[in-house]
Amino acid sequence: MSSHVTPSPATPRHSASARAVLAELLHHPLAGHWPAEFRALLCVNAARLRGEQGQHAQAGRWLHKARALSQCAVTLREIEQLALMPQ
Repeated sequence: MSSHVTPSPATPRHSASARAVLAELLHHPLAGHWPAEFRALLCVNAARLRGEQGQHAQAGRWLHKARALSQCAVTLREIEQLALMPQ
């Protein structure tokens, strides 16, 4: 038996626990010591979440931070794709 619930279009894609974990990681006291690319990926996910919630200004700030942290072509491409998404 699995407790996995497939999200419907009416429910958010991210569970409350996933949002809580992401927030905890983004504000962790030792986050400044983590590799920049890992922090950039956290910012990308935060931007995606904010965009899904309709908080486009906050999503843009997270994308800006991710762009400043990342040097990986794949991550930078994902950032650009998210930045082009309609608001």
